[in-house]
Formats: sequence, C-alpha cells, structure tokens
Amino acid sequence: MHDIINSMKSKLSTLVLGIAFNEMCLISSYGSKDYRYALPSSLLYIDVFMNSIGSSQTSDIGIKKSELYKFNNLIINIFSKHTMRHPTEITSYMTRPFHMTSVEALNYGIIDKII
Repeated sequence: MHDIINSMKSKLSTLVLGIAFNEMCLISSYGSKDYRYALPSSLLYIDVFMNSIGSSQTSDIGIKKSELYKFNNLIINIFSKHTMRHPTEITSYMTRPFHMTSVEALNYGIIDKII
C-alpha cells in the first residue's frame, strides 16, 4: 500500500472517522502533507505491530523473530518519514499501546488538520 501511494502523482487526502487502529493509523499518515484530516472526536492508536510469535517449534522461533524485527523496523521507518520524528522516538511509543486524540495526533504529525 505504501509503495502504491508513494508512486501517485496526485495529492492524496486521508480522513480519520472514528477510531484508527495500528495499520489504519499508519495509512492515515500516508496522505499528502496538508491533506491528512481527522474529525474532532476521532481516536488514533499505535501499538506494537505483530508482537506475537505464537506457538511454534523452537527452530521456527528465531526465523519468526527476525521477520517481526524487520517488519517492525519497516513500520517505524514509515511512521518516521510521515511524521518527521526520529525512529528511536517512534520505537519508544510502540513499546506499549499509544492512544491519541485528534489534537494529540495533530501535534504528533500523523494528521495536519482537524475538521
């Protein structure tokens, strides 16, 4: 999704209606600068992405752990790019569930305007 949106030449608007969990919160940040919106009562949640390895054989745990690490780094770098925040700051927010109101999401840099 991120690559497709980045390849678009036209401006892309995003609008948060209600609650945006994890991936939807990430997609909300994909909008073109000054075209990312949320309603006043919207809530945005960032959490650790796919933090569970589940029940696996011992030999698979190392592989899954490596895959999750790469995936989380990709997500952190995408959030960093769209919010203009350092990846270590994004990482610190993703260690525990991070809930934001529209105003907090505006200050964080995920959205640009509350409508």
